[in-house]
Amino acid sequence: MSLTTAQRYARALAELAFEEDGATKVRKELEAFLSDFQKEKELKLFLTSRVFGSAERKEALGKILESKKLSKLTKNFLEVLARQNRFLVFENIVRQFGNILDEKKNLTTAHILSAASLSKPTQAELKSRLEDATGKNLNIEFETDESLLGGVVTRIGNQIFDGSVRTQLNLLKKQMIKGSQTRGEIHGS
Repeated sequence: MSLTTAQRYARALAELAFEEDGATKVRKELEAFLSDFQKEKELKLFLTSRVFGSAERKEALGKILESKKLSKLTKNFLEVLARQNRFLVFENIVRQFGNILDEKKNLTTAHILSAASLSKPTQAELKSRLEDATGKNLNIEFETDESLLGGVVTRIGNQIFDGSVRTQLNLLKKQMIKGSQTRGEIHGS
């Protein structure tokens, strides 16, 4: 089963969730269930195995869902996945559903890697500047990597903006090597 299968299920769920004005709640419920699904190997094996019939999966899932406080929409959706044997792509469905919700809110995740921890005011300033530059609302995840030596590397979607000292030094090194090779060719002729 492909990503398009996950996208179809995610889109269908998103439409229903937006109609009921419960998209954020459904997202939280799905992410919580996904966490259990990933942690509990037996649950994952049971829900993804073709050894068990859809009726068995649906019945067992129903018992599991009784103990969880989930919206009717989320419960029904999980039961459909069990009946249709679509838990093989459940992780992708949850990811796609989240992407659809973020897109609707004009929200994008940015990953910022810095050589040292950034202060809260610096984080806020960086977020503000990036939101102005992209025209999007950003959910920013900050991480540190001492090997950068200084500066930051920012990834927004598929774009990477590398302002790290490590990269600048590597570029300078390449230019110096290229420059010395070019001079050697000139002087060697």
